[in-house]
Amino acid sequence: MKRILIALILMLASVTAFAQYQVKGVVEDALGPVIGATVMEVGTTNGVSTDFAGAFSLTVSGPGSKVEVSCIGYAPQVFPAQAVPAKILLGEDTTFLDEVVVVGYGTQKAKDLTAPITNVKGEELAKQIAANPMSALQGMVSGVQITQSGAPGAGPSVKIRGVGSIGDYANPLYIVDGAFMDNIDFLSASDIESLTVLKDASAAAIYGVRAANGVILVTTKKGATGKVRVAYDGYGGVQIPTNILPMANAQQYINMYNLANPDDPFNTVYPLAANTGVSTDWYRTMVKPALTHSHSLDLSGGTEKTNYSVGLSYFYQDGIMNYCKNNYGRLNFRARLDQTLTSWLKVGFNTVISRYNQNNPNSSVYEQAFVNPPVYGVYNEANEAA
Repeated sequence: MKRILIALILMLASVTAFAQYQVKGVVEDALGPVIGATVMEVGTTNGVSTDFAGAFSLTVSGPGSKVEVSCIGYAPQVFPAQAVPAKILLGEDTTFLDEVVVVGYGTQKAKDLTAPITNVKGEELAKQIAANPMSALQGMVSGVQITQSGAPGAGPSVKIRGVGSIGDYANPLYIVDGAFMDNIDFLSASDIESLTVLKDASAAAIYGVRAANGVILVTTKKGATGKVRVAYDGYGGVQIPTNILPMANAQQYINMYNLANPDDPFNTVYPLAANTGVSTDWYRTMVKPALTHSHSLDLSGGTEKTNYSVGLSYFYQDGIMNYCKNNYGRLNFRARLDQTLTSWLKVGFNTVISRYNQNNPNSSVYEQAFVNPPVYGVYNEANEAA
């Protein structure tokens, strides 16, 4: 019996030892230790970061596990746990470093950038359901604060690294294909090839004092050499009001009113209103589900000397306010043609035509919904019960 127990103990100890396999090493690049590199057991959330000396120690599930070493700007490497070298040398990720970013009057490779610049591809913006390209940018770029008003089609408030001045002068400068703009509300996200945010004061060296609050560079789509490409993108959905604040009903309102105004000569009015059985939650009555949908069609192509891109898009957003007309509709037409005439001469044109219709009600209605007594019923302009 004792021999059996000893054998079981040895088996358990062997399993425990197998499960506690430790991997150690140092991560470096051509210049020395890499601080903050991620060392992760593949297929799990088990991982650590390298310290100031580039060293790490990770306990994995067994010698058969795989360990991935990665860091932004470097090509990741994967090793079997039992074959992780004592010194891991990371190489630069050439795909990331060779990415071209629009900066000022030209372009520059990401590896040569020293200023805080963020580039977002148009295809990433098009994935977001938003009326405005800047609304689609919300949460994508650090240091950029985007606040949406909620009104149908309303452009958001954009602040780059805080408020540098008061009023409208706190807004960034928008540049669309080289042209200065106050905003890009007229653009659809499907029209954009790339969007670059210049965050610091170095942008003022190119664009002057207007760039004091940052610069947003927008490049619209253009054709590429090859076969004709036709693309459609669209979505539809319903906006539903959430987190609606519960309001006092008629009886609760009357009780609170009487307690707050015991000497009010009109104190008998509200008890009489309670006999009608009317109890209106004005805020809940005021809002409703709202429809939104977007459609875009793009035609592009080109040859060695000519490329073109034509796009048509439509966006509609209904407002959530009930009993009144509040909506936004926008129709965009975009066309771009580039023609190479000689080795030193290139001509072309680029145009965006936008037509929109916006109906926004009085915003004070929302405030009134919170203070209007619930003892009255809903009625229309003809004083008839709704």
